[in-house]
Amino acid sequence: MRTELGNRIRNQASNALASSIVLACRPRSSDAGITDRGGFFAALHAELPRALGELQQGNIAPVGLAQAAIGPGMAVFSRYAKVVEANGEPMTVRTALALIN
Repeated sequence: MRTELGNRIRNQASNALASSIVLACRPRSSDAGITDRGGFFAALHAELPRALGELQQGNIAPVGLAQAAIGPGMAVFSRYAKVVEANGEPMTVRTALALIN
């Protein structure tokens, strides 16, 4: 997949991305469950280290690793129909991204 123009790499006078991130979206399972903040956080801690290792094996530049981690983290978040905060409100995407980072 081409994400940058070929002349961006040759032109040293301009900035170019070291890597590109592509997000693929798919429908959530119709039987997706509900979890709380603790369950979401536990799932992140269980799954992100392996995912980050795979990203590093795929030659993701260290500068792009935090951005690349958003994909596996949001995969955890979006597998649930809802992540419930302690006050009973649904967790926002903004909060989920903060926890992923």
